[in-house]
Formats: sequence, C-alpha cells, structure tokens
Amino acid sequence: MQIAVSLGLFVLAIGLFAACASQSPGAGSANLIQNPGFEDPDGNVTPVHWTAGTTAPFRDSYPDVHSGNRSAYLHGPSGSFTQVAYVGANSVYRFEAYTRANANATDSVTLTVRDSLGSVLGTYSGNGTDHGWARMIDYFATPGNAWDAVVTLGISGDTAAEAWFDDVLLEEKTNASWCFIATAAYGSRMDARVATLRAFRDRYLASDPAGRGLVSVYYRISPPAAKFIDDHPALKPVVRAGLLPVVALAVAAVDTTFGVKMGVAGGLLCVSIFVAVRLKGFTGRAHWGLGG
Repeated sequence: MQIAVSLGLFVLAIGLFAACASQSPGAGSANLIQNPGFEDPDGNVTPVHWTAGTTAPFRDSYPDVHSGNRSAYLHGPSGSFTQVAYVGANSVYRFEAYTRANANATDSVTLTVRDSLGSVLGTYSGNGTDHGWARMIDYFATPGNAWDAVVTLGISGDTAAEAWFDDVLLEEKTNASWCFIATAAYGSRMDARVATLRAFRDRYLASDPAGRGLVSVYYRISPPAAKFIDDHPALKPVVRAGLLPVVALAVAAVDTTFGVKMGVAGGLLCVSIFVAVRLKGFTGRAHWGLGG
C-alpha cells in the first residue's frame, strides 16, 4: 500500500510539474480586471470600467467595504455591474471576488468565457444570501478558441434586497515564468526549487511529446485541484512531499555532470525494477489470499 501511495504521489508530481512546459501568451499574475476595488472615480457614482445594469448605480463606502474605501452596491429585485476582460487560450486562470448580502438578497458572481464571435465556451459562478463578507473563488482552464471573459456581479430578491461586491480578481496562473502548483506549494516563484524546476522544463520537457501530453492532462485536472489546495492550505506540505522526487530528479539533471546523471538513471532503473517485483509479489498474494 505504501509503495502504491508513493508511486501515486510521484506520478502526480510529474504531471503537475510537466505543466511548467506550457508557454502561455497571457499577462502573468497581473489582475485583468480594471478598477477591481471600485475606488475610481471619487463620489458615489458609477465605477469606471464597469457597465451598470441598474437604474440606480451606486458605490458604497466604509464600513460597507471589504478593503479600501469603496465597494460596488446593488439593491432591489435586480441589477448588475459587468466588465469584459480579454483572456488567453489554453491557459489556467484564477477568478475571485468578495461579496456580502442581506437576508432579502441573493448575490451572484459570474464569469462567462467566450470565443471571438461571442459564443459561450464556459461559465463559472457562485452565489449566496444573508452573509457577511465572503470570498467566491474558482479556477478554470480556457479552451484553444477563448477570446474574452464577461464578469457579472448581480443581485436578485425583493425591494429590500442589498448586496455589496469588492476586490474582483482575474489572473492567469500558467505563463512562461510560472510553475503554478510548485509555486503555490513553495510559496514563491523565486524559491530555488521552483527555479530548478523551470530549468529542467526548459532543457528537457519543453520539446518532449510526452511532456506535452502531460500538460494536456494538467489543464484538465489543475483547476479543481488548485481550488481545493487554495481552500485547504494544510495540504501544501503534502504537495511539497509529492514534488520531492521531481525536485531531486531536476537537481540531478540540471546541476550534475554526465557521469552523475548516468548514475542517477541507473539508480532509478534499479528502484523501478525493485518496485515492479514487489508489486508483482503483492498482487500474487492478494490474488491467492495468502498471508506473509
């Protein structure tokens, strides 16, 4: 069982790390939302860069803010603020916003990814009612024909409904300078282990067909995995443990001589043979119901 778990962690680490081979055209970790905290302009008027779908656009002030001095405010049975941001294709994004609603309201935060013709490619949303400031967060991968994303902050309820919105974020998490999962696990893209992984990517994975295949798998599994890790920070040590074999392999490949590389390869081969023999024996005992 321990061998199977170790192998699973090793394979998972390889798959997560292979995502670093991806080259994305997006804007890195910059927030693609303009006026995300609704601070501009001065006064309780429609926030710039946002389109108001309400007859009474308004911004609230302290204490009805999550951070800064302003928040977007909606009231009544319906209303919205929207903004369009351009996104890259085949990229992973993090989308979040902070919301607050009274008992008469249901707030909603929706992001809709579209192609260049305006057709909907995917929708990511969350909502709540009767709660204090809460973070809504999601990760998503864009398809190859993604063009832009429409962010909609909305309200529904009765005439007494009130909802507030603040600190909207849309950022790309996989461009050429990022190893997303590794960076999240180690806390900084400047960490020496992340730098070694990037060097291994550049020298050995970027042009490898198998590496590109793992990148494709990564784009399918990373959004829910990243969100789960983000919601459960205690898992970061587990992810770091899973990455240890990959970091060791990357160090051996990047920072050693040819002779040491061959030694490491031989050692890995021996370990693989040993694991295969042990697994075969374990499978035989399990099949026949034998002890030992």
